[in-house]
Amino acid sequence: ERRRAGRAETEDQPRHTLPQQRESDPTHIDRFEIRCRLGGGGYGVVYLAHDPNLDRLVALKVPSQTLLRSGQQRESFLHEARTAAKLKHAALVTVYEVQQEGDLIYIVQEYIEGQDLAQWASAHQRSWQEITHRLIEIATAIGYVHQQGFYHRDLKPGNILIDNEGHAHVADFGLAVHEDALRVLK
Repeated sequence: ERRRAGRAETEDQPRHTLPQQRESDPTHIDRFEIRCRLGGGGYGVVYLAHDPNLDRLVALKVPSQTLLRSGQQRESFLHEARTAAKLKHAALVTVYEVQQEGDLIYIVQEYIEGQDLAQWASAHQRSWQEITHRLIEIATAIGYVHQQGFYHRDLKPGNILIDNEGHAHVADFGLAVHEDALRVLK
């Protein structure tokens, strides 16, 4: 849309601007210092946070408490974290740990500074070589996930992050399922 309006971003403009922290956002979750809200939706909120123990920025994925009322819902969320933590690949967002503070459960994961695939694609006109390279990174990561017996089930531009060096990272395994579980469902 920006290109059509003649307002395409230039290379010297920042690729990603962090949103401001909202008044309703916490300032801390356990040891993590909340910097700002990165995104949110029906499932929950993702915060940019500082981990003072390791002196690095991380993303905290915090599900809505209304979604975790039952033990089955809590187990489903923990399953996502366990699933993602088993998967190690350069083009996947790394899960560092899963934490629980009282009733609050959250995932501590790698913070990818950049933008999602839709933002990346619309920000500048991309060469076929750039597009092909991103697609190969994504396909290689998803191929690895499949080799491990998992299926992402929610692969979309918002779940693919492009870092400031231009590399793709697949995120959000909230709907991931292992092939053994699929056999049980059939």
